[in-house]
Amino acid sequence: MSDSPGYQVRKVFIASPSDLVEERSMFPQILEQVNRIKAHDLGLHLEPLDSESSPPGMGRPQGLIDETVKECDLFVMLLWKRWGTPSGKYSSGTEEEFELARRRARRHKKPTVWLYFRDVPQEMIADPGEQLRRVLNFRDKVEAENVCKYERYGSASEWERLFEDHLCAWVAGRPQAIRRKGAFETTPEITQQLDQLSEQARTTPDAVLKALRLATIRLAQSAIRAARDGRVTQAEEDFAVALRACPEPHVLYLHGLFLMQLCRFGEAVKRFSQVRKAACEASELGLATKACINLGLAYQQRGELQTAEAIYRKALDLNEKSGEQPIPSIHRFLGVLCRTMGRLDDAEELFRKAVAMDEYLGYKAGMASDYCNLGILYRTKGDLEAAEKMFRKALPLETDAQGLASDYYNLGILYRSKGNLDAAKRMHRKALALDTRLSYREGMARDYCDLGIVCRIRGDLDAAEEKFRKALAIEEALGHKEGIASNLRFLGHTYKSKGDFERAEKMYREALALNRQLGNKLGIASDLRNLGSVYRDKGDLDVAEQMYLEALVLDQETSHQVGLARCYCSLSSIHRIRGDLQRAEEACLRALYIDEKVGQVEGMATDLSYLGNIYEHDGRLEVAEDVYRRALQLHERLGHREALASDYLNLGSLFRVRGDLASAADMLRRSVDLSRSLGLRPITEKAEGLLAELDAPR
Repeated sequence: MSDSPGYQVRKVFIASPSDLVEERSMFPQILEQVNRIKAHDLGLHLEPLDSESSPPGMGRPQGLIDETVKECDLFVMLLWKRWGTPSGKYSSGTEEEFELARRRARRHKKPTVWLYFRDVPQEMIADPGEQLRRVLNFRDKVEAENVCKYERYGSASEWERLFEDHLCAWVAGRPQAIRRKGAFETTPEITQQLDQLSEQARTTPDAVLKALRLATIRLAQSAIRAARDGRVTQAEEDFAVALRACPEPHVLYLHGLFLMQLCRFGEAVKRFSQVRKAACEASELGLATKACINLGLAYQQRGELQTAEAIYRKALDLNEKSGEQPIPSIHRFLGVLCRTMGRLDDAEELFRKAVAMDEYLGYKAGMASDYCNLGILYRTKGDLEAAEKMFRKALPLETDAQGLASDYYNLGILYRSKGNLDAAKRMHRKALALDTRLSYREGMARDYCDLGIVCRIRGDLDAAEEKFRKALAIEEALGHKEGIASNLRFLGHTYKSKGDFERAEKMYREALALNRQLGNKLGIASDLRNLGSVYRDKGDLDVAEQMYLEALVLDQETSHQVGLARCYCSLSSIHRIRGDLQRAEEACLRALYIDEKVGQVEGMATDLSYLGNIYEHDGRLEVAEDVYRRALQLHERLGHREALASDYLNLGSLFRVRGDLASAADMLRRSVDLSRSLGLRPITEKAEGLLAELDAPR
C-alpha cells in the first residue's frame, strides 16, 4: 500500500493487453495528478494497481493477479488491437480479470467497472486477424447485451484527459460513461454478394462493376441503420467491408454521416474532405455540395466557426456552379453560425434568403424551419413579440408532427423568456406528448430538459432534477454525447442553485470530459466557465481565474461573442472580490459592450448586476442603484425570478449601506420571500442575515 496517512485509500486496477504501453505508463501519473488536485481535498488517496502489483507466490500466475483484482475499488479495462494470450481458464488474462471484476461487482457492489476502447484504423477492421477479431466480438457482446458501460477514445493523450476527468468525478461520487444499446444483427447476404462481385470485377466488364457499386452502397446504408439502432460495432465492420470492396465517393459520404452520428468530428472532417475532392474531380458537383455542407457542420461542432463559415460559402458556390436546384439549408446553417458568433444582422439576412428560396421552391417544411430560426434570432435580441410572430407563422406550415413538436418547443422557450411559465409548461408538454407518440426520443429528451428548466426557474429544484435526469437517461441510451453533456450542465446549475457545490462540480466535470472528447470548443469553454463559478463561490479565486482565462482563449479562437462577454463578466467578479475595482469595472464594461452589440438582453442584465456590485463596493451608491434598477427591469421583462431574488438582495444591501433602512428591509424581505419560494438557499440565507442585522438592537 502507498504511504497515505490520514487518507482513505481507493485502489484502482488497470487491465489491458500488451499493445497499450503508453496508456499503462500514464496510469500512475494520472492517479497522482488526481490525488493532488481533487482526491486529497476529499480525504481520499488513489492507489494504482496492475498485474505487476501481485505478490510472488505458488500457483497459477493469473490466479495471483486475480487476488489483486479482488482488492480494487475501481477496475479499468482498456482494449485496442490485441486481445491477449490464454490464461488457462479464459481466452486471455485480461478477459479473466474483467469477468472476475464483473462477478464481484454484481455480488458485492464493488468494484466499479470501466471499459475503454481505443479506436482502430478502418483498414484493419476490414481484415482484422484473430486478435482484433476477438476484440471486435467482445465489443459486439458489450453493445448487444449491455454488458458494461464503456467509452471510446482516439489517442493516448485523449484517454489521459478523459480518464482524469472521469476520476475527478468518481472520487466526488458519480462516474461518467456511455451505455450503448442494441440487438446484434449481421448482414451476411450483402457481404457474401460483395465478395463474389469483387472477385468477378477483376476480370468482367462494367456491368459487374456497377453491381458491385450498388451492393456496396446497399451495405453502407445497412451500416447507417445498424448505427442508428445502437449496433455501432456491426456498422463499423460493414463499413470496413464496403470501403475495402468499393471506396467510391457515395460510400465515403455515407461513412462520413456515420462518423458524424458517432460525434467523431475530426474523422468526419477528413472523410468529407476526401469526398469533396473526389466528387469535384469527377464533376459530381451535387455530391461535392452535400459533402461541403456536412464538412461545415463537422467544423461547427468542433467549435471552428470561421473555418465552418468558409466551407459553407464554398458549398454555396458549388451549388450555384452545379446548375442543380438551390439548397436553402446552406443559408440556414450559415445563419445559425452567424447567430452563434453574435452577428445577428448577418444571420437575419441569411434566414430571410432561406425563406425566399423555400417559398419559391414551395418547401413548406423549409419555410417553417426558417421562421423558427428567425424567431430564435428575435428572442435573442429581446424582441419577444416579433419572435412569437415568427413561431406562430411556422405552425401551419409544418408537414409532420415532429416539426409541430419543434414549434411547440420554441414557443415554450419564448413564453419562458416572457416569464409566462404556465404557458411555457403547456407548450413543452404538448411537444412531449407529440414526441412520445412518435417515439422520437431525441425530442423527448429535449422536452424533458426544457420542462426541467421551467421547474428550476420556479424554484422547484427537486422536480427540475427529476426532469433533467429523465432527459439524461434518454441521451445516454441514444449515445448522444452532446445531449448528455448539456443535461449534466443543467444538473450542475440545479445543484449550484441548491448550494451543493460538490455535486455541481461533479456534473460540470463530467460535461467537460465529454466535450473534450468531442473536441467541442464552445462546450469546453462553457464548462470551464461553470467550473470557474463553482471555485469562485467556494473562495478558490486562483483556480476560478485560471478556468475563466482558459475559456476566454477558446471563445477568442472561435469568435464566440456571447462566450467572450460571459468570460469578461466572470473575470470582473474575481477582480472585485480581490479589491481591484478598476480592473473589475473595465472587464464588466467590456462584457456589457459586447452583449449590447449582439443584442443579448439576458447577458446585459447579468452585466449590469455585476457592475452595480462594483460601484457599490467603490462607494458610488447612486450610480450603483441606477445600474441595479436597470438590471431589475430587464430581469422583470425576461421573467427570471431567480435573478430577481438576487436583484432585490443587491438593492437591499445598498439601501442598508446608505442608511435607508425601511427601503432595505422591504427589498430584503422581497428577496427572502422569492428565494425561499424558489428553494434558493444561498440567497435566502444571505438576505435573512442582513435582515437580522437590521432588526438587531443598536
